[in-house]
Amino acid sequence: MMKIGVISRGRTASSAVVNSLAVDNKLSNKFEIYFEMHLALSRYYQLRPKTTKNVQFTDFQTKLYNLTKSLFDEGNFVVKIWPSMLCLPPHKIYNNQSLQDIKNNFIFDITGCLNIHQYDRLYFLDKDLHQSAISWIYSKKTQIFHKRKNLYIQTPKINLDSVDYDNVRFYILEYCLHQKLRQFLLDKQIPFIEISNNFESYINTDILQIEESQNDYKNLIHEYNDLYDYISEWYQVCIENTQDWYFI
Repeated sequence: MMKIGVISRGRTASSAVVNSLAVDNKLSNKFEIYFEMHLALSRYYQLRPKTTKNVQFTDFQTKLYNLTKSLFDEGNFVVKIWPSMLCLPPHKIYNNQSLQDIKNNFIFDITGCLNIHQYDRLYFLDKDLHQSAISWIYSKKTQIFHKRKNLYIQTPKINLDSVDYDNVRFYILEYCLHQKLRQFLLDKQIPFIEISNNFESYINTDILQIEESQNDYKNLIHEYNDLYDYISEWYQVCIENTQDWYFI
């Protein structure tokens, strides 16, 4: 029973890659199934606001373990593995939230909770930090994540606000964790296929219905230069403050 994981993050062409791998290998495409836990837990705790954070995180760990077990019991699948899938909640770092808060709600045990060592094939997919972070923020803001072939979609100009910077801070942190995950694989001698520089060769163009983004973000984001500099600055903050963060 084939099990394939694509270690990636948003705006790295991971959707095209997993879809192609699923079709070419006749596998079930589980896509971003791990994010379904976040949605379920979010709804549950909105109805139970007095539930403690420790209980929430314990539930999160249990659900992650159980979901992984069900995937491996079923077999014959391809799935995305993003660092943000291991965090409760994913995708944002608020102004008053410390990186320690994130660490306290992040699952580092990818051996026990993800069975990372039991995949038949792991692919590692990466893109330049600035390029992918800017693309992520624009897509989150506009909710335009993909362009369909032969279909015109207007690309509006945007102004950034505090929510956008909440999103970009987490994305930069996720980039750092993405690199740490790669180092973990190297340290533990877990085989993986590096496809960052040739990911196009893993995309089946016969089935691809979306196009690679060619957006000119310098003209689409009014604060582009400020955002670019902010990414550089916050990357250094994340590097300095995650030196003792390790996957196990």
